[in-house]
This record gives sequence, C-alpha cells and structure tokens, in this order.
Amino acid sequence: GVHPSSGPHGGGVRTFVNDVLLASLAAGSPSHPVGAAAIKELYGDGGSVIGWAVEVKLQADSAGGDGWYWYELFGTDLYADGTGEGICTGCHGGGNDYVLTPFPLQ
Repeated sequence: GVHPSSGPHGGGVRTFVNDVLLASLAAGSPSHPVGAAAIKELYGDGGSVIGWAVEVKLQADSAGGDGWYWYELFGTDLYADGTGEGICTGCHGGGNDYVLTPFPLQ
C-alpha cells in the first residue's frame, strides 16, 4: 500500500517487486540475482501517482551500483536513466545489494 517514503523520494510511495526480487528478499539473500527489479510509484503529497523510480539488476556483480539500471521521473523532472546513477547509488549503497525496500513489503 501507499506509505510515507523513508528516503528522498518524498511524500507517499508504493513499491512493487518482481518474483525474482521477492524470492531473494524472502530468502534473506545477501546479493540479488540478475533480473531482480523494483518499481516505486511516487505520490508526492497527494493521492495521485506523479512519478516512478525503477531499479533492475543487470549483472551478477553490483559493481558499486553500476550493475543496476536506475530510472526516476518525478513530475516532469527526469533524475536518473542509466546504470550507476550516482543520485541513486549514493542512497541505495546502504541497502542490501542496493535494495532499500523494507521487507516484508508495506
């Protein structure tokens, strides 16, 4: 469900993970497999989706975040669209293999 963001995404967020990431999170894996993906709907301070944040693991070695694809659009502002995006890896580097999503999902 929609809940307050604990990070820089601001306002309310709702996170979805694919089956690959779900299984890895449920197992408590220290590293997530290639193909692990999460999408976060960004609501800001209202009740409508106004953006998205996406992460997809592209290679087995996270390589300091370069092994992940990052995308974030908030309103009309594109903040990330590529691998190793510093605006993303700076925060996500503190997560479990670059995933900060609390588990179980809220």
